[in-house]
Amino acid sequence: MEKRRSATRLRMTGIILILSMFCLSACVGYERLNVQSDVPSVPEFVAKNSALLDQYWYYSRLDSAKQAAYQELYSAVQAWFSDDDTDLSPFIYTLDLPGRTVDGIDAFLDMRLDHTLISDYFNRTLSYLDTEDSVTFYGMNTDEALAFFGGPSVVRQQVREIEAAADVFLSCLDESMSDYEKYWAIAKKLCDETKYDNEAGADIANNPGSFSQMAWTATSVYGGLVKHRSVCQGFAQTYKYLCNRAGLFCTIGNGTSLRNVLHAWNVIELDDGYYHVDITWMLSHKNRYFCLNDQQLLVDHIVTDKAIPECNGSLFAYQGKLTKR
Repeated sequence: MEKRRSATRLRMTGIILILSMFCLSACVGYERLNVQSDVPSVPEFVAKNSALLDQYWYYSRLDSAKQAAYQELYSAVQAWFSDDDTDLSPFIYTLDLPGRTVDGIDAFLDMRLDHTLISDYFNRTLSYLDTEDSVTFYGMNTDEALAFFGGPSVVRQQVREIEAAADVFLSCLDESMSDYEKYWAIAKKLCDETKYDNEAGADIANNPGSFSQMAWTATSVYGGLVKHRSVCQGFAQTYKYLCNRAGLFCTIGNGTSLRNVLHAWNVIELDDGYYHVDITWMLSHKNRYFCLNDQQLLVDHIVTDKAIPECNGSLFAYQGKLTKR
């Protein structure tokens, strides 16, 4: 029974990876245009959002026991990211689960959904050994993974590049800004500095069964923040990473366009609720896709991701004409 359950999870993980690869072709052919420089107007009486209870969506939905497992796994991965470059050991960590009161595999998957760098580097490399009282996780431990990523030292160097680039990027923010203004500033700057990678989008669309270095770059935070080229998944990953690093709530939503092309975007949180932000479509439609509630999004998106929060805010919602893309 345990082996069947583990095998099922592995298959589900593979399916998620394939779907995310397909979704990247959603915006092939977009030309890059700068968004407007002025912050879209909002009611002046709305107070700055303070004291978000939880920055990470999937963590906030867990009970205390699973949160503890999540935190332990997160600390283990961060420690591996921070190891000296001379340590070429793969990631190996055993989560002890006496009595099996917590599903350790689900805790890792939730943690990976919340943290974009872990998603970028462990989606293709993670495996695990599930026993009665523990789960041992393995990453960067196969010849394929080493060949694809170049080994632990290369991954750590890329993580340092990402963190340094993020600190420079986020220097545009200051404490006087409201959360709304911060979300907008990050979105606008990302649109200004990162272009849509049409070549990678075409590669992903034309080779759905494979995943090249070019495709990985365009779907990762490294591509969006360091190489400055992305497809929809990469824009969503990068915007989430930057918002989270700035102390703002952000998660990723998935679905399709009305043409049934898979697509990814973000969900943010403001004083009166959650809103959608579609950075990719902002490239050519300015603030039309910034701060949409569910009703506004559904004009030209179909939401297939049932795990994301309902976006029912109104105070900050886009005020312009809801034209279809």
